[in-house]
Amino acid sequence: MSGKEISKQTDALDDPLLYIMSADECYTGSGTCGTVNAWDVSNFTVTLDKADAKFGSTMTQGSLTTSDNGITWTTDSIENGTIDFDDSDETM
Repeated sequence: MSGKEISKQTDALDDPLLYIMSADECYTGSGTCGTVNAWDVSNFTVTLDKADAKFGSTMTQGSLTTSDNGITWTTDSIENGTIDFDDSDETM
């Protein structure tokens, strides 16, 4: 953020990346978990420790591109709409 690293993932990414950030801590199963408001990220960059030619296909939002054979991935914008956790179709 503002040119500074704010997050670092060190675990192996063995499955497709599903979420960058979205959370609603609701464990009760009551059906009244609420919503996460829409949000967006601009000028998003991911730097991997080694090249991964498939990383660009791991996200459904944004269009990741690389200019260094798969080490650095960027996109101009990632946009997420509002998620209603009480509507199970939106969380699958």
